[in-house]
Amino acid sequence: MKRWINILSNVVFTILLVVLIYRFASSYFQNSKLEGSKVPPFTLTKLTFNPDISEQVILGSDIKPPYVIIFWSSSCPPCLVELSRFDQAIKDGEIPKDKFIAIDSGENLQSIKKFMQRKDYNFTVFQDNNYNIERFFNVTATPLVVHVDKDGLVTWISTGVSPTGIIRAKKLLQ
Repeated sequence: MKRWINILSNVVFTILLVVLIYRFASSYFQNSKLEGSKVPPFTLTKLTFNPDISEQVILGSDIKPPYVIIFWSSSCPPCLVELSRFDQAIKDGEIPKDKFIAIDSGENLQSIKKFMQRKDYNFTVFQDNNYNIERFFNVTATPLVVHVDKDGLVTWISTGVSPTGIIRAKKLLQ
């Protein structure tokens, strides 16, 4: 009996490992296809919570490149790690606040507001109401970090927590 439990647990572990490898590999290859692509203009909603104000901005004209985009969700623990790391870099003056575009991925306005009121982040949050920019970047997992150079070209995309993300962002935004 013990032997069968051992075999079954090995099979389950192998299946889970294959699924995880497939998910990350497919995300990696999808991301690398976008590197070098020109980012078209996108309309985003800029959110301010005290007082409650939202305004439409156009990524590419109101916010000119270079910039760093992060797609995130308040229910995503790796997103919270990346948001905190970028927030600290902004506080330390390593990354300009106006070049960091934090786009909430699929949450309603009340959820975003509740989350942001608990945090003391030094950056602005945006919403992609029509999911146009999320479709362009094929956001299937968060956090997804995108670096766009001064010419509006995607230079780097990373899914998950990236140990080199802040260093790359500082170099891009120098």
